[in-house]
Amino acid sequence: MDDDDVTRDGLPRFLDLEHDDTDSSAAEPEPQRSPTVLLASGGVALLLVIGLVVAALLSGGEEPARSPSPAARRATGPVVPTVSAPPSPEASPTPSPSPGSARPSRTRNSPTPTRTASTTPPATTTSASVRLSPASYEGPCLFGSESPVATVTIRVSRPGTRVAYSVGGREFTGTAQGTTYSRDVKVQIPRRSGSHTVALNVSAPSTASGSATFVVKCR
Repeated sequence: MDDDDVTRDGLPRFLDLEHDDTDSSAAEPEPQRSPTVLLASGGVALLLVIGLVVAALLSGGEEPARSPSPAARRATGPVVPTVSAPPSPEASPTPSPSPGSARPSRTRNSPTPTRTASTTPPATTTSASVRLSPASYEGPCLFGSESPVATVTIRVSRPGTRVAYSVGGREFTGTAQGTTYSRDVKVQIPRRSGSHTVALNVSAPSTASGSATFVVKCR
């Protein structure tokens, strides 16, 4: 170690360098913090506090959603997705019936409407009469007879009714025009003095009778 390596105090130079550095660092005054930096730090802290308060007010004190308890998870079990089977290519769609071929079905329990048969009462004979023209004879009464005209009038209850009757012993039939049947028939009356009765008897549509008197006066 030569003279260049020894300090004035007789110590090695590297020891003196460390001593010099320590003295120089201790002797340097501590740097002072700037007032601007302190104000900026305080402003950031105040903004953080205001942000936390606003976030708490906006949340409204809502509690976070709670996860289901282990017992509930065991009760519900795992969710298994349902997979629908694809339609079989062999199954052909059923054709829908056309509007023209669809027929309304009849309800079995619906009552069948009953038709009320109109009961028409049978036709009847309402009246029967006979009138003679002439109604008398006066004259010689030797071996002869008179042939007056007997006008038969029969009334029925229904138009177009067929009638059957006898007058002076002869049978007749006919059809009423409307509700009245009328016919002229010649009858034979012997020339004998006295009153001779000409009878009308109706047998259809119902029974009825009438009569007329022919008077003969012989000279």
